[in-house]
Amino acid sequence: MLRMIIPLSLLSMTLFLLTRETKDQKSLENVLRINMTQDPSTLDPRKSSDQFSSALHFQLYEGLMRITKNSTAAFGMAKEVITSTDKLTYTFILKEVFWSDKTPVTAYDFEYSWKESIKPGFFCPNAHMLYIVKNGEKIKMGEADPESLGVKALDDKTLEVHLEHTAPYFLQMVSFPVFYPVPKAKASIDPKWSKVQQPPSNGPFTCIAFKPNEKIILKKNDSYWAKEEVLPEEVHILLLRDESTALNLFEQKELDLIGGPFTTIPVDSIQDFREKKQLKKKDLALTVFTTFNVSAFPFHNPHIRKAFSLAINRESIVENIMQNGECAATTFVPPILKDKSQPLFEAYDPDTARKELAIGLEELKLPSLPPLTYHYPIFGCHDRIAQTLQQNFQDVLGAEIEIVGVEFKTFLTLLNNKQYQFGQFLWIAMYNDQYSILERFKNRRNFRNYPGWKNKEFRDLLEMSETTFDPQLRAELLEKAEKVLMDESPLTPIFHGNYVYMEQEKIRGFYISPIGSPHLQWIEFPNTKDVQRVS
Repeated sequence: MLRMIIPLSLLSMTLFLLTRETKDQKSLENVLRINMTQDPSTLDPRKSSDQFSSALHFQLYEGLMRITKNSTAAFGMAKEVITSTDKLTYTFILKEVFWSDKTPVTAYDFEYSWKESIKPGFFCPNAHMLYIVKNGEKIKMGEADPESLGVKALDDKTLEVHLEHTAPYFLQMVSFPVFYPVPKAKASIDPKWSKVQQPPSNGPFTCIAFKPNEKIILKKNDSYWAKEEVLPEEVHILLLRDESTALNLFEQKELDLIGGPFTTIPVDSIQDFREKKQLKKKDLALTVFTTFNVSAFPFHNPHIRKAFSLAINRESIVENIMQNGECAATTFVPPILKDKSQPLFEAYDPDTARKELAIGLEELKLPSLPPLTYHYPIFGCHDRIAQTLQQNFQDVLGAEIEIVGVEFKTFLTLLNNKQYQFGQFLWIAMYNDQYSILERFKNRRNFRNYPGWKNKEFRDLLEMSETTFDPQLRAELLEKAEKVLMDESPLTPIFHGNYVYMEQEKIRGFYISPIGSPHLQWIEFPNTKDVQRVS
């Protein structure tokens, strides 16, 4: 099994952090030790834009509904919901619940959080999910007053929500972080409320320490309404970027859990762990893709985009790089989100790719492709995938491609500002419905609409699907919309994926939902004698 040599100074420092204890910590049991290869960008659940921040938000906060161990939506902060006959109004009745600072969680916290998130000037990458609420999209586009958002606290314990259209998945949606409350009493006074030491939380854990590039410490939230379910007393998170260093620590039993979504297991080690039957796998609504900036030359031409899409040897990437049972993509929506899934395009078709390239070049009046730049984020297997695509594009299209790996936060900025030609990323559905993927392209200014693409036929099909109560008709409309998306190819999927992870024998019960949310509160410790801690 191939291993990278770990710098002795780094390993010594890490082991020191892991083994140093205080008197108070010696009395603690059930301490979970993990690693993240990227610092979460924010502790504010409304501002989450990456998998690492979202992974942390699922530990610190909770919405009206929460995800259960069987991936359904169950009551979280709410204890009851009343739905109108036309299914356009939801009235939530809250439990007697509290923030970690002992102040009550109220319906006013939810109303404030949602209305702030939807303001045009507020950075909320997932604000498009709030478009389901009456006037949400108009407000974000600056066409309506934020106070007109269809959410209102009738009193401390009653929240009334009016929807733009019916949505059978709405209760699933409100279990996602963008719908979480924030403490109005603090957030309305101090915009940096989440950056203070120990910001208030209402979920299973509270953050008691966050040292960038070093560590995060979470502590069981004694104010959480379901605290009896929370089994770890603390969660200690190292922030080591090197995946091989983290794996080395796991093998020395200095980490209890490794793998998605926190730290990718190095590909060179996968086969060995699989043979030893140590790997566990969770299929997800996850897709790795190539995105084209449709406003950037030459990818404003759909034939050029199709050419690059058809030049990707997806099966080779899945078999030779990933090796975890991923599915080479022939659909845009991950199969796990559909009752039935059939191929919508060829996964690899060099001849047609060259024909599409010729048509595109003729339309652009070009003799050949100019040199192009392909960006990707530096983590996981993205570098190997990018190198393979560089070769695919050269072999099939004769394209000269410079591949550029950049730090995660910088990459997100490039995507958001459309400062790229084409590039590589991944996403995971935010709720258990295929609309979670398709709705991202309904509006060009959606943060998740990385290509900046729009299409009237596509939007009309989505809007028709929103008004039907017939599941079969809805599925047909969404498939037609997906075909429009595939034909235009503003973004092309490479493969649909999963998370693989490993647990030490002393823990069990780690759960990952189909949308990739990790749930640490249910992890059990059958034997706590040898627990070590970060201090």
